[in-house]
Amino acid sequence: MMQALCNQKHRLRDLFLDGWGIYCHCFVPLAVILLLCNGLDQALKVLLIKAFDAPFKLAEFLGSFASLAGMLSVLVITIESVSGHHVKWTECFRKIRRFFLKAAWVKMIVSIIQSLVGLPAILLVLNKDALDVPVKLFTILEIALMLPFLWISVSLLFSVYAVILREKSGIDALFHSWRLVRHRWWYVFMTVFLLNLPIFIFTMAEQLPWWHVGELGYMGVFNVAELVKTILGGYSTVLITLFFLNLDSVAPQKLIDEPKA
Repeated sequence: MMQALCNQKHRLRDLFLDGWGIYCHCFVPLAVILLLCNGLDQALKVLLIKAFDAPFKLAEFLGSFASLAGMLSVLVITIESVSGHHVKWTECFRKIRRFFLKAAWVKMIVSIIQSLVGLPAILLVLNKDALDVPVKLFTILEIALMLPFLWISVSLLFSVYAVILREKSGIDALFHSWRLVRHRWWYVFMTVFLLNLPIFIFTMAEQLPWWHVGELGYMGVFNVAELVKTILGGYSTVLITLFFLNLDSVAPQKLIDEPKA
């Protein structure tokens, strides 16, 4: 299957079909790991906030490492399946242990860069009342200041993927992602948006009024919704992993059909 990915062109439909095939084939290990990591993430947040009275942002930051472990697990299982290997739990955990600190470091660097680039937009929102500018002008300024954040986020999107799939580390992983995206930023942005569309639609549907059926019913709906989002998130990660493998194989020969200018 790896050879097929490297020798034929892949359209968006092919990515969805290939991703669905891998997801169904490896559903049990993927679901088990994703649910464990999601449960650990939620447990850490509850424990830190309620037991130790930790700030929410700190609890969210520490809990994100459990989410990172889930993401790395999906990457490892996907690449093993694409390579035609039988997914072994021991091999999966060995690779996660090997790359976890490198991936966490890269993710932290990306988060710091995103925070610095997005700081002007945050300061603008915080000082909205003091500026006393028309709503339309404020909206234009806010969008203009958010564009650099969006650009850097997409440009560094594949940094963690490069750690696992190309064994890059630190700044090399960031530059690998940037070089991969720089000449086709809009194409990557639109493709990733479409690959994440299922989870985006479900998240929007979750906010509809008909979900709210009393406190007890709401808690049940919330738990089911979190479960579905976890499963959909795993599928999206599989799709983006395949997209990364395709993009990273285009030089010097194009692998994915890109829209002509």
